[in-house]
Amino acid sequence: MSQVGPVSETRVGRVEADPARVRPPEGERGADAPTRPGDRVDVSATAKFLSGLREVPALRSELVDRVSAEIKDGQYLTPDRIEAAIDGLLEDLHDGLI
Repeated sequence: MSQVGPVSETRVGRVEADPARVRPPEGERGADAPTRPGDRVDVSATAKFLSGLREVPALRSELVDRVSAEIKDGQYLTPDRIEAAIDGLLEDLHDGLI
């Protein structure tokens, strides 16, 4: 079995790193750091999704309140809305989205 060295004295929940080991070399700090041939950045699908969440429009509380009241009063499910939902589902099935 391999030997594990002692852990440096740190408080629980806090990690302290040696700045000399994690600091980039002089001249390569910040956004204006030079790039080298072959450098690239890969953004994960999760990162793209999370970035897109910032672009979601604000909640339209008046619309939510109106629809909630219609549902509560039994007025939301109309024949037109049911037909539109069915059409949307059939279209998604046709396009292979479901």
